Amino acid sequence: MRWKVLSVLGGLLALLLVGRLVAGSFNSSEAVDTTGASARRANSAADTPVRSASPAARATSSGPTPTTVVVQVAGPGVQVQSKPILLLNPSSVRPGSTIGVAGSGFDPGSTLDLFLKQREGDQADPATFVQADKGGNFGNVSLPLPAALPSGPFVVEARQRNSDKLASAAGVVAGGAPQVKLGTQVGKAGDVVQLSGEGFGANEEVAVYWNGVTGDPLAHLHSDGGGKIAEGSIQVPFGAVGNNGFIFVGATSQAPVTVPFLLLNLFPTVQLSSYALKPDTLLSFSGKDFGPGERVSVYLGSPDGPALAEVQADQSGAFAETGDLLIPFGLQGKQLLVFVGEQSGAPATAAFDLLPYTPNVQPSTYGGRPGTAITF
Repeated sequence: MRWKVLSVLGGLLALLLVGRLVAGSFNSSEAVDTTGASARRANSAADTPVRSASPAARATSSGPTPTTVVVQVAGPGVQVQSKPILLLNPSSVRPGSTIGVAGSGFDPGSTLDLFLKQREGDQADPATFVQADKGGNFGNVSLPLPAALPSGPFVVEARQRNSDKLASAAGVVAGGAPQVKLGTQVGKAGDVVQLSGEGFGANEEVAVYWNGVTGDPLAHLHSDGGGKIAEGSIQVPFGAVGNNGFIFVGATSQAPVTVPFLLLNLFPTVQLSSYALKPDTLLSFSGKDFGPGERVSVYLGSPDGPALAEVQADQSGAFAETGDLLIPFGLQGKQLLVFVGEQSGAPATAAFDLLPYTPNVQPSTYGGRPGTAITF
């Protein structure tokens, strides 16, 4: 009987231990909800928007890792050192133009000298001065550029008086197209035409051509430090009558400029030393308005035959008291001399009369005895 009671107590104790083990396993995991509350919480979670994950979390979940940009912003306690600045408007100009200058970062109310330089290290006198406002700024300062300032870079510098504060800005003088002005655009070969020019390179040689840049130049001109040709002259060469052109080409800039020129016809004239003479007499002549420095051929009657003589015109197209042409025997009456310029082809004529021979004889005496000698 006693053994049976012990057996029953042992079985109860074993059941109690098994129940405790099962309860512990349920506590270590999510408890089973038999009331339906778990389902209501799940539906509520589905309706609630999901918060965005951090960039690192999203990168881990899918796609490549984005590059992180770190921006450092100076806080209230950080001191940022300011530096004066200078601004030009515009920064690219033509010679003789005016630019606007503005600046900031200077001491309030300070006086600033503005310098215009071709290069940073050049020494120059102040072009003008300006006073900064209460904030150390200035603006709306008009600075004219000299017309002689060569094309290329230039520097504007603002220097604060009694201080080492300064600022500079660079600009560019754009090279303009060359321009040439002739004193006259109408003339004849041999005329000397005055001219002026601008827009060429500084101190460069300017070659002058006629109607084309092939062959040797007619002349060479020289520009000054500002690319100008203040005064110059050129002699009009031979050419076809009508529209022609001078071409000016800078040796450095290589920018050609063509100026039209209307070439007029030549109308030379000739004067004879005598307009009535006998054969076997020397005849000289003078002429003008032929081509400059050309030879002039002299024909008798027609230029189709051989030339009787040739004379040389000077650079003004003239010659004086030259020729010494011997009038041959056998000519009678009115004769015509034709003068033709070798290069210009311009003709001129001059007529003269040949005088007849009118011989007469006078004896030394018209009477005498036999044996008297008579001379004639």
